[in-house]
Amino acid sequence: MSRLALVAFAAIPVSLCGAASMAQATSVASPDIHFVVQVADSDSTTAGNSLATARYSVTLTGMLVASQVQLFVDNNPTALATGVADGSGNYSSIVSLPTDLIVGGHVITASGTTAAGIPFTNTVASFNVTSSGSVTPGSSGDGTLSLVVPASASSTLNPATLVNNISTSTGTLGQFSVNDQRTVSKQGWTLYADVTDFVLSTNPATTISKTQLGTAPQSVSGSTEATGITLGAATNPGAATYPMVFAEAAAQSSAVGLSTFDAALTFVAPQQYPVGTYNATVTITLVSK
Repeated sequence: MSRLALVAFAAIPVSLCGAASMAQATSVASPDIHFVVQVADSDSTTAGNSLATARYSVTLTGMLVASQVQLFVDNNPTALATGVADGSGNYSSIVSLPTDLIVGGHVITASGTTAAGIPFTNTVASFNVTSSGSVTPGSSGDGTLSLVVPASASSTLNPATLVNNISTSTGTLGQFSVNDQRTVSKQGWTLYADVTDFVLSTNPATTISKTQLGTAPQSVSGSTEATGITLGAATNPGAATYPMVFAEAAAQSSAVGLSTFDAALTFVAPQQYPVGTYNATVTITLVSK
């Protein structure tokens, strides 16, 4: 069966250099991408078993420690299995199937909470029930969902200029992509962006609020093969609210494929802060629907 990545994170360091009132540059370094929730390969333990004897083994990692996990078949409200993630955020179960399933295709879904505290529900296996009552594996070509940040990703804000007597710096975040190859389930996804406050490198007690950084999501034309993507609303510099929805693809949409994004950044600098380098982190989070 297919191996599915449910949630991916990209933590992007951001540095704001120079006087806070005349910010000079923001740099973005590409991090490693970590899939925090991953569904292990799930398959019937014996191909061709009957409904009464077929078993599926499901393993999830990267869960919130001690959080509840449930496994379901189709839309049946009765769980196949219920448990909690262990001290390492892992959960494993071997489940039996209901014996009254109708002939045709069925799916097993898992629901729980990621290590970041984000709820999710995702298909982990598919199977077919034949007219003779036997169970056969479903499609194994559903593909994976992943977040991709190029190793060369970087960004520098333009020198600050006065706009309505306010020191303003602009630039771009740098390109990154969502690669959704789940051609069978077409579950859709949501992309979030969050920012920490900017911290003065020589005095961590001095911070500039993340509300000063405006982010306007952009889709990169010519580099995006998926369609049906909805960009999130831009946050306003000086009054920005995070976390924000960066982009979204509805379930069963035409969003399968590679979607490449960027963001226009605008930083408005308060005048009362000392000269120095201020560091923050932008976190991009990809969540499967």
